[in-house]
Amino acid sequence: METYIIPVPICRQATSYTCGPAALQCILGYYLEEYQEDYLAKELHSIPTYGTDFRDILRLSNSLSYNARFYDMVSINELKDFLNQGLPAILMIQAWADTITNYADSWDNGHYVVACGYNDTSIIFMDPSTLGYYTYIPTTELIERWHLKDHYDYYYQSAIVIKSTKTSNRYNQTLLKYIG
Repeated sequence: METYIIPVPICRQATSYTCGPAALQCILGYYLEEYQEDYLAKELHSIPTYGTDFRDILRLSNSLSYNARFYDMVSINELKDFLNQGLPAILMIQAWADTITNYADSWDNGHYVVACGYNDTSIIFMDPSTLGYYTYIPTTELIERWHLKDHYDYYYQSAIVIKSTKTSNRYNQTLLKYIG
């Protein structure tokens, strides 16, 4: 089984409601820009009762001179096309429920993850709820879990794709940086 992975930085969310800022931190780090999660959480208006609105991720990304777009009803093949172009995507899925949950019917366990790869059976993620390794969800299961409800509407198979307009440089996990 062949695996394709875009090496993105692994970013761990500091609180139960900052998966959105951590996912954005990962994407910005992929483009070699460093922002602390607490700064991003403040700029994204992340709050404990709601988390982060995807519109704020788009707004802040675009204000930082990135080209951020929201896509709805993205197929697995379209997601793989983004990844093949070197574009990790922020997905809004159902995950990490406090009790055993049928995620296909769940709308209250929204979570941001960064799709960064795939193989024959699964999509691979940088999940800000995990530490130190990439994660995966089988594609058939992902389709059932890939939905989000916000204050305004219901969204199915949505993705945020952020392109750099500043640099063609990309994250390299073997790059060494001097500690100043």
